[in-house]
Amino acid sequence: MQTDIVLETKTELKTVDAKYYSAKTADTPPSWGDISKHFFYEKAIESFLKSEGKAKPAISSIFAFPSKAGQGNLCELAKSNEIL
Repeated sequence: MQTDIVLETKTELKTVDAKYYSAKTADTPPSWGDISKHFFYEKAIESFLKSEGKAKPAISSIFAFPSKAGQGNLCELAKSNEIL
């Protein structure tokens, strides 16, 4: 299992799952498989850090979707630690 992107600071890890399709409405969200994969990423990161004797940082997940030219940067559709 390998994430697309992991962003790390001293106190936080963010796993970013870059999607190739636009999610313009609630009818085009990530699949359940994509969402559950992020829960496994978090558990794997926690397990690895524990085995290395390292402190657990705040972990969050981001889905990044492409935008059309001139419509701004990639946007976050959902974060695992927030309710939309």
